[in-house]
Amino acid sequence: MHLPLQNAPNIRSVLLVGGEGTVCATGFMGMGVKLWDLQVGSRGTLLRALGEQEHILQRGVVCLAYRGPLLASGGLDSTVRLWDLEAGGAARGLIRTGFPTHCLSCQTDVLLAGTRHNRINMYDTRVAEPLVKSLHLHSSHGYSDAVRCLAADDNYIISGSNDCTVAVYDRRAGKALKKLQLRTSMSSMSYSGSEVWAGDHRGMLHAFSMQAGVFKHLSQFDVGHTSPITGIHRSPGSLYTCSYDQTVKVHLPSAPPRTLCTLQQDWVYGLQSDGKRECQRSVVAASVGDPSRLLFIYDAVSGRRFLCDTGAQRSVIPASEADVPGEGLGPQLTTANGSPIHMYGVKSVELCFGGQRFIWDFVMTDIAFPILGADFLCAHNLLVDVKNNRLVDALTSSFTCTRGVVAYDGLRLTVGNGQVSPPPLWISRAYPAYLHISHH
Repeated sequence: MHLPLQNAPNIRSVLLVGGEGTVCATGFMGMGVKLWDLQVGSRGTLLRALGEQEHILQRGVVCLAYRGPLLASGGLDSTVRLWDLEAGGAARGLIRTGFPTHCLSCQTDVLLAGTRHNRINMYDTRVAEPLVKSLHLHSSHGYSDAVRCLAADDNYIISGSNDCTVAVYDRRAGKALKKLQLRTSMSSMSYSGSEVWAGDHRGMLHAFSMQAGVFKHLSQFDVGHTSPITGIHRSPGSLYTCSYDQTVKVHLPSAPPRTLCTLQQDWVYGLQSDGKRECQRSVVAASVGDPSRLLFIYDAVSGRRFLCDTGAQRSVIPASEADVPGEGLGPQLTTANGSPIHMYGVKSVELCFGGQRFIWDFVMTDIAFPILGADFLCAHNLLVDVKNNRLVDALTSSFTCTRGVVAYDGLRLTVGNGQVSPPPLWISRAYPAYLHISHH
């Protein structure tokens, strides 16, 4: 089923909340939360835009969680809003987290929120002062550090941070149980029984075990994803993963996982269900978007797709593990609100677009996709023809590349002080939000 979403590129979270998938909640970057009836027709029907009657609009909704009548939405505006689904989605409360919220988990007695500065806040939503405890399970070196994913039950809280650690908190003992240092950071997680599955920002799938209070990293598997795994869901007999590589994969949860099928989508942000383990029917919601008016082109040398962005003053590439020292190097890159973005020097890269070869110096930094900026485009007299999905040589009018891939409208990234539009969540693993990068 495809919902009739006119602003699909702005969706950052989707969650099935009505038993066996009868109602779907969607979180938007700029338009709050909407509820959809999946039983009426094949395309669904909009039930309500939450907060509309109360004139409440939560901006930057990137995560949703649900248990019983309570729906929680976490935003980059440093809030978690509570909605009562039994009362038609009426506003039930507002929690100010102090930092942007990146992940949520609803348990029987507590709401968990993973935020910037690597914090996990525990809230009792029934009381006026809801904060119960703030956990610091991961090292925090600044605003850019954040808890990216978490999963929990009545006994344990398991969380992953972009400091490349996975931590376990024992709720009964009230103390940290274990912290594993990995070589890569986890971007999504699913916890079911004694199994913990997690996807990292390089597209690898990780298996952990949680038995008798002992947490172990078992192995990692290459299941065919080539970009960060943005969502993962474990159900009886099946394991679902999705990625920025535009695929949703269904696997048998074996070692190694056996991939049963691969579904191609335009862009996929996450997989979520209502999280009820006892439910034997597997219902998974995927947040996807339709292609629009930005251009990616294929590099035959590296096999990667480069975003052509005339608003980016410098061309940038994702830093590899070998490129990342203890601290960032060179001029500081910052977000629009002044938060630092690490950069790791400059690297000369050979490229081949449409049969033509280039060599260019790229800034290495914490982004998910390589970007061709105005420096590269101007130096080679290239014009971005988005309508026809191509780059054009301005001097000869010959086509440099005619097999581009269009992406979302509204995605812009700048290394400089230009005024640009905000990008989608996935563009940077260091600050996956409304992101501008300034070069000082």
